[in-house]
Amino acid sequence: MVTAYGKDEVRRDCEDLKLEGFLVKPVSQSTLIDTLVGLYSQTVKEGTFIPPTVSYDLSGMRLLVVEDNEINQQIASELLQSVGAVVEIAENGQVALDKLHASPASYDVVLMDLQMPVMDGYEATRLIRSETRFDALPVIAMTAHATVEERQKCLELGMSAHVTKPIDPDMLYQSLVCLHAQHQQTKDAEVLEATGGYAVLEIEGFNVAEALRRVAGNQDLYTRLLKQFSASQKEAAQEIRMALHEQRLDDAIRLAHTTKGVAGNLGAQALAGSAAGLELALKENSGVEIALQVFESQLDEAISAVSLSLSQQQELHQHQGATVDASAALRSAEDNAALLQKLQQYLENRDADVQDFLIRETQGLRASLTSMSYDRLTMLVNVYDFDEALQLLKPFLSKSPH
Repeated sequence: MVTAYGKDEVRRDCEDLKLEGFLVKPVSQSTLIDTLVGLYSQTVKEGTFIPPTVSYDLSGMRLLVVEDNEINQQIASELLQSVGAVVEIAENGQVALDKLHASPASYDVVLMDLQMPVMDGYEATRLIRSETRFDALPVIAMTAHATVEERQKCLELGMSAHVTKPIDPDMLYQSLVCLHAQHQQTKDAEVLEATGGYAVLEIEGFNVAEALRRVAGNQDLYTRLLKQFSASQKEAAQEIRMALHEQRLDDAIRLAHTTKGVAGNLGAQALAGSAAGLELALKENSGVEIALQVFESQLDEAISAVSLSLSQQQELHQHQGATVDASAALRSAEDNAALLQKLQQYLENRDADVQDFLIRETQGLRASLTSMSYDRLTMLVNVYDFDEALQLLKPFLSKSPH
């Protein structure tokens, strides 16, 4: 069935027709190929389950999955997160490039679908390989095709490996395990460096140790994710209520599901549990109001706990800075100028490492900028608005000695 309507009721109406597939217009090449491969590939007989024979561990591995099909996105995410990987989705090659440029050091591997709208995987890979800073970034092709010619083309573009769709979990894991092992020693050193200068966060209701494991022990990254969580999820309960009021059940379920996943990744176990309960209640249309009240209460508690913990962490850092010997804390005008110029370079290069630079050089930057400007600059950098951050910095650069 090919239709312009993708509503659930249309799908239900078609169930009695015993269709082999269901496509929603406009039909993309990728969706069509994925559907056909799913129909004609060998499948395991219904009622049988073959457990994996090998236990895989990709804990902390940061993966960018470039895939336009929502179902494939979900399958890839579930498969990879189940073995400890940290997954981010890009719906086409252009979005993947934007994410890589905004945060070059945030990913260990790119899993690249080949047939996509806007920008396909071939062009995206070619552009990635045209930049020397991504020379060491592995790109693995994901495709429904498995011809010798296509494999050769992937190798010529600089891809590290090739996995076919439908995704075979063992094949996918084996491709990634080798790359994970190669980078593990370097990553272990980075973990020690990233956490060595800070006390481990304690957040009521959060399993911080488990959450840090998912981000390879990078506490600075975890702190930024907590801030993003507080900003993006604080209105989740109200948004779900509004969706229900406007009879947008699918949106309400999606919001609950999103919060469940985010909370789980950040270690907010109680919130993740209440979000899962709400998602189930919405799907079964049973006990929704009670589940929503529990969810709202857990959400408020989680955000309050995050706010309190981050405030305490900031006070601790300020106290540690205040106890440093005054002669070491003071910088000359030349030192401050050099610091601002270094900051300018980070911003002009759109280098996401500027976030770590701001944390590392907080004391010197606060001495070089006004308190309000520093806070505003930090906020802009956290949302990757580098152009606006540069505009804010310019007046201070003109005052610095050269």
